[in-house]
Amino acid sequence: MSNNLSGKTKLFNSIRNIFKVSPIEKCLVTLSQGKSPASFIGKLLPSHYLYGRGSHKMVNRYGLNFNLDISDLVDWSLYFGLKETAHEKLYALCRENYIVMDIGTNNGAVLMQLSQKAKEGFVYGFEPDPINYARCIKNLSLNKLANVEVNNIALGSEKGQAALVIVDETNLGMNKISIDPSHKSSEVFINTLDNFVAEKGLSKVDLIKIDTEGFELHVLTGSSEILKNMKPVLFIELDDNNLKVQGQSAKQLVEYLEALKYKIKRADTDCEITGSYNFTNCHFDIIAQ
Repeated sequence: MSNNLSGKTKLFNSIRNIFKVSPIEKCLVTLSQGKSPASFIGKLLPSHYLYGRGSHKMVNRYGLNFNLDISDLVDWSLYFGLKETAHEKLYALCRENYIVMDIGTNNGAVLMQLSQKAKEGFVYGFEPDPINYARCIKNLSLNKLANVEVNNIALGSEKGQAALVIVDETNLGMNKISIDPSHKSSEVFINTLDNFVAEKGLSKVDLIKIDTEGFELHVLTGSSEILKNMKPVLFIELDDNNLKVQGQSAKQLVEYLEALKYKIKRADTDCEITGSYNFTNCHFDIIAQ
């Protein structure tokens, strides 16, 4: 990591390292709650990669208990309580009696907050990475949530197995499915959401969140019966470059949803999105209803 940083960043990191001292860090944790990463306080925070692996912190966020390793970006962001505007849009879509699918569960923070919203419903999580899955199960064990279930599998367009690649050891949220055997990090099992819902005997699915680092269209095509017959609300990360690694594109994904009569908008701006949109290097969340 350090070899790829600019001189300016290295200089700032030498200062930020001082802020890791416990009293200063605790003060920053208090000040950073609900702040943007781009805010003045956000820029002062010691970066996640400045912490050694296994830098564990026990915290309570959003009324939930977490065991965080703040050397990982996702845990670090939760530790400092940085504002997640996109997630707030997601939670606003959830209703008390919803059946929710959280595809790409990571450390369980989104899953558990969705479970708080859907307190009369149920939330199913899917996390293929064994490290992230273990982190999620640990966090679940610290909380009394009866309406959640996490599955250590990937979802895709068909049943099978694939390689899960670690892209950045300091940000396991970037782990992705690869069909290139030379990239193999660990073998994961893939099911389709259509199969999963049929196996569970579910009569409805109300909300689906998908963040799978470029595997999103595979997930959607494996959910075709649900999308046609149950018409759930969709909240999807749209990253054209990640999708292209899978031989697909953001345009294809949007047009797939349009063919199913979904109306699509950007989560951050509420701007309508159609197949004619300029998707070059796009990276944002979409809501489809």
